[in-house]
Amino acid sequence: MTISERRTPSILLFAFLALAMITAEFAIVHSSAFASSPRLLSLAVTADLALILPTLYYLLGVRRAGLPPVTIAPVFLLAAGLASFMLPPEGHGWLEILHYLTIPMEGTLLAYTIIRIRRARLTYHGGEDDDMLSLLRHVLGAVAGSGRVTELLAHEFGMWYYALGSWRVRRWSITRNGAFSYHRRIAYGAVVGAMAAATIVETVVVHIVVEPHSRVIAWGLTLSSLYLVVLLIADYRASLLRPILLRENHLLLRSGIRRSVSISLSDIVNVEAVRGRPTLTERTDMVSFALMGPPHLILELARPVEVSGFLGRRTRAGAVGIAVDNEHEFAERLRVAIEQRRERTPASEGIDP
Repeated sequence: MTISERRTPSILLFAFLALAMITAEFAIVHSSAFASSPRLLSLAVTADLALILPTLYYLLGVRRAGLPPVTIAPVFLLAAGLASFMLPPEGHGWLEILHYLTIPMEGTLLAYTIIRIRRARLTYHGGEDDDMLSLLRHVLGAVAGSGRVTELLAHEFGMWYYALGSWRVRRWSITRNGAFSYHRRIAYGAVVGAMAAATIVETVVVHIVVEPHSRVIAWGLTLSSLYLVVLLIADYRASLLRPILLRENHLLLRSGIRRSVSISLSDIVNVEAVRGRPTLTERTDMVSFALMGPPHLILELARPVEVSGFLGRRTRAGAVGIAVDNEHEFAERLRVAIEQRRERTPASEGIDP
């Protein structure tokens, strides 16, 4: 059994045991027995949460699931914090001893993270366009390892970068080095601006109406709406800075911050225009890269590809839909590139073993 095959059940087992332990410790702290022997039971609760729980994580998460050993540090810190929160002030005596361990552990964790990020940046050679999401995946993967958590963090950081930190980054020249835009034809900037303005106005009205009844709910709705506005702006900025790239051997498709995939030109079987054949978009195995509306072109693939979606979601696609600003030029250059690729590829490479 590989690490990936045993990772999920091991993590689920740890989560179940951790939840059971936390529930049991909570019951002990609020029992009559704790009131009669607070010092002794405080020691037991502290030892269970701050020592036994990280040990279980080491056995199931590190040894069995193959997670990075450095992740023991945040588990220990969280467990110690949970014990501090759960125990009454008079039961914090044993936690004072653990505080001497948390300080060097926090420093070690911070130093490890900084070193790994520095090494990752130095070893990152970038793609054809130094895509920020690719850089984030590389750097975060060096710190926390590859996996769904890394994908989630990369997309979350990437969203804030494109929404707030990308405004001084120069856009790609259209068709320069095989770069094709896909936001101009639908006036995506105007659409996002209108949607963001409408959302802000609606948010203000809803906040005023709801706040007299529940301030918590009102602010919760307001923050979620503002998060949606940030997401819209990030998707628009990413649509400018992450164009479709046609290269000598592959096609790099992107759709804002929503999804991306790299397809070998040798795997593209056919390029068909949707115009006049709307049934092409009804394929169940097709993934659309159009920002809005139906795609203009359908690329039929020889074999399924894995599309990286929003928040790390992975989808298998047997065909992809594209909507580019200059549809005819893109289709023509893509067909030419595919033919040139076939001419360069020896016949023996096209034979499956």
